[in-house]
Amino acid sequence: YYILDVRNCKEWSGGHVQGAHHHELVKVAGAVESVPLEKPVVVVCHSGNRASIVASLLAKRKGAKVYNMRGGMQEWLLAGYPVVTT
Repeated sequence: YYILDVRNCKEWSGGHVQGAHHHELVKVAGAVESVPLEKPVVVVCHSGNRASIVASLLAKRKGAKVYNMRGGMQEWLLAGYPVVTT
């Protein structure tokens, strides 16, 4: 999976999924074309709202397999999954 985190820089620095790629929502429009589609893309934000916007943009690209991580990082942390900080 290609994990695309669209949260702001402060949220990203506070903890993110290991191996994730960061493109803030406000800057993602220019980066949408650069997201590789060879593997499924999982878009993540804090709760899922911003990720749904980006997921819908990516889904318009031919052959894209895109998923919105329901509950976002909020649910990830509640489940006790690990994060990396920068």
